[in-house]
Amino acid sequence: MKKRLWFLAFALIFMLCFTACGKEEEPQPSTDVPEEEIQDTDEEDETEDVDSEDGSDEVLAEDSQDSDPSGSDLAEPDAGPASITVFYSNADATGLDSEEVQIAALSPEEVLKALVEKGALSADIQVLSLETKTVDGKESVEMDLNEAFVPYLSSVGSTGEYYVMGSVCNTFLKAYDCEQIKITVNGEDLATGHAEYPGYMTEFPGE
Repeated sequence: MKKRLWFLAFALIFMLCFTACGKEEEPQPSTDVPEEEIQDTDEEDETEDVDSEDGSDEVLAEDSQDSDPSGSDLAEPDAGPASITVFYSNADATGLDSEEVQIAALSPEEVLKALVEKGALSADIQVLSLETKTVDGKESVEMDLNEAFVPYLSSVGSTGEYYVMGSVCNTFLKAYDCEQIKITVNGEDLATGHAEYPGYMTEFPGE
């Protein structure tokens, strides 16, 4: 009888211990993320942001230049042939004759060439620059010739100089439809042994 009681008591104690062990809470998985992994993730995000800012979506504007590659100061010629009136000294150097001629284009070089062909200028004279502008309300020509112009003027005498200047002034004024013209040589005011030409000149009378 005593053995049976001891057996029941032992069985009861065993069951109580087993139930208590079963009720213990199982350990929950940890949700903490190691600090090193968090830092690595932040660095990757920053790298992605930099890549997006430096992406290929930006378009760099290219600089454009409208300057004339030749660097010439000569007036742009009108396209196609043109008709101009060329003035030149008459046979006895007492007045100016004129003739309408055709040139390849309305350009300083072509106008000068027409004067040379009529004997008004020598072939070594060149136009360095020509500009048309409005000065004091008047349409004006400003023309710069090379240094060959001065000795040529000096070689024809005072009367011949007057008609050479008249030929050049009248021809260019008519060609460019202007009221006055200023002629310089190598950028300096024109002066010969006979006269000085510091300002603008108007059309010379024919006789």
